[in-house]
Amino acid sequence: MMNMLRSVFVSAAITAVSLAAQLAIAQTTPAAPAAGSPASPASAGLSLKSGKEAAARAGGLQLAQKSAATPDELRVLLKSLYPQNPEPGHIGTSPVEGLYEVMLGDRIAYVDKTGQFIIFNGMMIDYKNQVNITEARMAELSRIDPSTLDLRDAMKTVKGNGKRTLYVFSDPDCPFCKQLERNDLKGVDDVTVYTFFYPIESLHPQAKSKAIAIWCAEDKQAAWDAALQGDKAPAPANCDNPVERNMALGQRLRVTGTPAIFGADGQAQFGSRGPVALNEFLQKTSGTSPKAH
Repeated sequence: MMNMLRSVFVSAAITAVSLAAQLAIAQTTPAAPAAGSPASPASAGLSLKSGKEAAARAGGLQLAQKSAATPDELRVLLKSLYPQNPEPGHIGTSPVEGLYEVMLGDRIAYVDKTGQFIIFNGMMIDYKNQVNITEARMAELSRIDPSTLDLRDAMKTVKGNGKRTLYVFSDPDCPFCKQLERNDLKGVDDVTVYTFFYPIESLHPQAKSKAIAIWCAEDKQAAWDAALQGDKAPAPANCDNPVERNMALGQRLRVTGTPAIFGADGQAQFGSRGPVALNEFLQKTSGTSPKAH
């Protein structure tokens, strides 16, 4: 269990750092956790499923047949259910009936009496079926209707045949947006990316002026690449630009952190998770086979 939760904590960190730091908690309505933030199930070592598959599985879960009535009984139950995992430390009762506190390394998780469901770093996890229930639900609840997006307000980048589609809300000063550009997007092909410049001023006071300068540059793509891949500040510039509209759009869509990535079907993914995960997301949302390199 500790190994899996380390995975969750790593994914959580991927999902929370990008979302806590980036997500910021910065705007108004709360949104789904981002990959790359400090507090999401992937960061604790959990290799969990998400999106439609996870949501479907989370809707028809079968509870473990046995249940524990005391902390000692839960310890025995966990050992029988997950014999390959290290034995947890302290196990005690919690203020919620049927929910036990379990010490995993230097962190506390809450485990239900069946040993199947775990609450860790704010995420509910179905450990038995390897599903991050919270992340799956947030992905579904954060889904958008791509037809409502005004693509004239986005920078269009075509890679390969461009058959697959991503809509990305990105902040030029966001470290996870830079990681997305430098790593994730370099490892995918055959995709059209619509990037909506979306500065989060509460975190990055200079981001709005940079976003406007990049949009107004003679070559937007070159200016964007220089800023996010080369840390080169754009030359000051001003012109008619969509940055304010994009900021209003993002708030309506409850985008509270960057990068916020949406697929062709409107499903959401947050943060930078690497090219393999991005290809899997593209396959899921576009119905095409991933092509990583």
